[in-house]
Amino acid sequence: MCLFFSCSKVKPSMNKTEQHLRVNIKSEPVSLDPRKGNNYVAAQLHFMLFEGLLKLNPDLSLSPAQAKSYEVSEDLKTYTFHLDETTWSDGTPVTAYDFEKSWKSILNPVFPSPDAYLFFPIKNAKLAKKGEVPLYQVGITSKDAKTLVVELEFPAPFSYKP
Repeated sequence: MCLFFSCSKVKPSMNKTEQHLRVNIKSEPVSLDPRKGNNYVAAQLHFMLFEGLLKLNPDLSLSPAQAKSYEVSEDLKTYTFHLDETTWSDGTPVTAYDFEKSWKSILNPVFPSPDAYLFFPIKNAKLAKKGEVPLYQVGITSKDAKTLVVELEFPAPFSYKP
Protein backbone atom coordinates (compact mmCIF):
# COMPACT_ATOMS: atom_id res chain seq x y z
CA MET A 1 0.00 0.00 0.00
CA CYS A 2 3.00 2.25 0.20
CA LEU A 3 3.60 2.79 -3.56
CA PHE A 4 0.62 4.67 -4.86
CA PHE A 5 1.37 8.36 -5.39
CA SER A 6 3.67 10.60 -7.41
CA CYS A 7 4.88 13.24 -5.03
CA SER A 8 8.04 14.81 -3.83
CA LYS A 9 9.12 16.47 -0.64
CA VAL A 10 9.81 20.16 -0.94
CA LYS A 11 13.27 21.00 0.30
CA PRO A 12 14.42 24.61 0.17
CA SER A 13 17.98 23.59 -0.63
CA MET A 14 17.02 21.65 -3.76
CA ASN A 15 18.77 22.93 -6.85
CA LYS A 16 16.31 23.46 -9.71
CA THR A 17 18.79 22.58 -12.43
CA GLU A 18 17.72 20.37 -15.28
CA GLN A 19 18.25 16.70 -14.58
CA HIS A 20 17.97 13.59 -16.76
CA LEU A 21 17.33 9.95 -16.00
CA ARG A 22 17.96 7.37 -18.68
CA VAL A 23 16.53 3.92 -18.07
CA ASN A 24 16.80 0.87 -20.30
CA ILE A 25 13.63 -1.19 -20.05
CA LYS A 26 13.06 -4.42 -21.94
CA SER A 27 9.37 -3.88 -22.74
CA GLU A 28 6.53 -1.42 -22.42
CA PRO A 29 4.96 -1.22 -18.95
CA VAL A 30 1.36 -2.37 -18.68
CA SER A 31 0.51 1.07 -17.26
CA LEU A 32 2.23 3.94 -15.52
CA ASP A 33 -0.83 4.19 -13.27
CA PRO A 34 0.24 2.19 -10.19
CA ARG A 35 -3.39 1.26 -9.55
CA LYS A 36 -3.43 -0.69 -12.83
CA GLY A 37 0.06 -1.83 -13.77
CA ASN A 38 1.47 -4.77 -11.87
CA ASN A 39 3.99 -6.45 -14.14
CA TYR A 40 7.73 -6.36 -13.41
CA VAL A 41 8.55 -3.49 -15.78
CA ALA A 42 5.69 -1.30 -14.54
CA ALA A 43 6.57 -2.06 -10.90
CA GLN A 44 10.18 -0.96 -11.42
CA LEU A 45 9.03 2.33 -12.95
CA HIS A 46 6.49 2.85 -10.15
CA PHE A 47 9.29 2.50 -7.59
CA MET A 48 11.20 5.25 -9.41
CA LEU A 49 8.21 7.59 -9.89
CA PHE A 50 6.07 7.22 -6.78
CA GLU A 51 6.50 7.30 -3.03
CA GLY A 52 4.13 5.80 -0.48
CA LEU A 53 3.23 6.78 3.06
CA LEU A 54 6.02 4.65 4.49
CA LYS A 55 9.19 3.12 3.09
CA LEU A 56 10.81 -0.20 3.81
CA ASN A 57 14.42 0.12 4.91
CA PRO A 58 17.19 -2.40 4.10
CA ASP A 59 16.94 -3.77 7.67
CA LEU A 60 13.18 -4.35 7.05
CA SER A 61 12.16 -1.57 9.43
CA LEU A 62 9.66 1.08 8.34
CA SER A 63 10.21 4.80 8.25
CA PRO A 64 8.06 7.74 7.13
CA ALA A 65 8.05 8.74 3.46
CA GLN A 66 4.94 10.77 2.48
CA ALA A 67 3.82 10.46 6.08
CA LYS A 68 5.53 12.69 8.62
CA SER A 69 4.53 10.29 11.39
CA TYR A 70 2.01 7.58 12.15
CA GLU A 71 0.38 5.76 15.05
CA VAL A 72 -1.00 2.25 15.35
CA SER A 73 -3.77 1.48 17.83
CA GLU A 74 -3.20 -0.99 20.68
CA ASP A 75 -5.35 -3.60 18.91
CA LEU A 76 -3.27 -3.14 15.70
CA LYS A 77 -6.41 -2.40 13.70
CA THR A 78 -6.28 1.38 13.23
CA TYR A 79 -3.44 3.25 11.53
CA THR A 80 -3.36 7.04 11.63
CA PHE A 81 -0.99 8.73 9.19
CA HIS A 82 0.01 12.39 9.52
CA LEU A 83 1.15 13.61 6.11
CA ASP A 84 4.30 15.61 5.54
CA GLU A 85 4.39 18.80 3.44
CA THR A 86 4.65 17.16 0.02
CA THR A 87 3.51 18.25 -3.40
CA TRP A 88 2.41 16.75 -6.67
CA SER A 89 4.63 17.36 -9.68
CA ASP A 90 2.56 20.48 -10.51
CA GLY A 91 3.24 21.96 -7.06
CA THR A 92 -0.18 21.41 -5.50
CA PRO A 93 -0.15 19.90 -1.99
CA VAL A 94 -0.67 16.17 -1.51
CA THR A 95 -3.56 15.61 0.88
CA ALA A 96 -5.12 12.75 2.80
CA TYR A 97 -8.10 13.20 0.50
CA ASP A 98 -5.87 12.24 -2.46
CA PHE A 99 -4.90 8.98 -0.76
CA GLU A 100 -8.50 8.23 0.20
CA LYS A 101 -9.83 8.90 -3.30
CA SER A 102 -7.12 6.88 -5.02
CA TRP A 103 -7.29 3.89 -2.69
CA LYS A 104 -11.08 3.78 -2.84
CA SER A 105 -10.95 3.95 -6.64
CA ILE A 106 -8.95 0.71 -6.58
CA LEU A 107 -11.78 -0.87 -4.60
CA ASN A 108 -14.49 0.32 -7.00
CA PRO A 109 -16.00 -2.84 -8.54
CA VAL A 110 -15.71 -1.44 -12.08
CA PHE A 111 -12.10 -0.23 -11.76
CA PRO A 112 -9.59 -2.65 -13.32
CA SER A 113 -7.00 -3.08 -10.57
CA PRO A 114 -5.23 -6.45 -10.50
CA ASP A 115 -3.73 -5.72 -7.07
CA ALA A 116 -6.94 -4.72 -5.26
CA TYR A 117 -6.58 -7.81 -3.07
CA LEU A 118 -3.67 -6.06 -1.30
CA PHE A 119 -6.27 -3.75 0.28
CA PHE A 120 -8.52 -6.58 1.54
CA PRO A 121 -7.28 -6.41 5.16
CA ILE A 122 -8.92 -2.94 5.27
CA LYS A 123 -12.40 -2.85 6.78
CA ASN A 124 -15.05 -3.66 4.12
CA ALA A 125 -12.52 -3.45 1.26
CA LYS A 126 -13.23 -6.93 -0.10
CA LEU A 127 -16.99 -6.40 0.13
CA ALA A 128 -16.68 -3.05 -1.66
CA LYS A 129 -14.66 -4.60 -4.51
CA LYS A 130 -17.40 -7.22 -4.89
CA GLY A 131 -20.01 -4.43 -4.96
CA GLU A 132 -21.68 -5.64 -1.74
CA VAL A 133 -21.11 -2.43 0.27
CA PRO A 134 -20.70 1.20 -0.87
CA LEU A 135 -17.22 2.73 -0.91
CA TYR A 136 -18.04 5.14 1.91
CA GLN A 137 -18.17 2.13 4.26
CA VAL A 138 -14.55 1.18 3.52
CA GLY A 139 -12.18 1.86 6.43
CA ILE A 140 -10.21 4.61 4.68
CA THR A 141 -11.05 8.11 5.88
CA SER A 142 -9.51 11.55 5.84
CA LYS A 143 -9.94 13.36 9.16
CA ASP A 144 -8.54 16.49 7.52
CA ALA A 145 -6.14 17.40 4.69
CA LYS A 146 -3.11 16.00 6.53
CA THR A 147 -4.57 13.06 8.50
CA LEU A 148 -5.47 9.69 6.96
CA VAL A 149 -7.03 6.93 9.07
CA VAL A 150 -7.05 3.31 7.91
CA GLU A 151 -9.13 0.74 9.82
CA LEU A 152 -8.45 -2.96 9.34
CA GLU A 153 -10.87 -5.89 9.66
CA PHE A 154 -8.35 -7.65 11.89
CA PRO A 155 -4.69 -7.18 12.74
CA ALA A 156 -2.78 -8.13 9.60
CA PRO A 157 0.08 -10.62 9.92
CA PHE A 158 2.46 -7.86 8.86
CA SER A 159 1.08 -5.33 11.38
CA TYR A 160 3.81 -3.14 12.75
CA LYS A 161 3.72 -0.99 15.83
CA PRO A 162 6.33 1.81 15.78
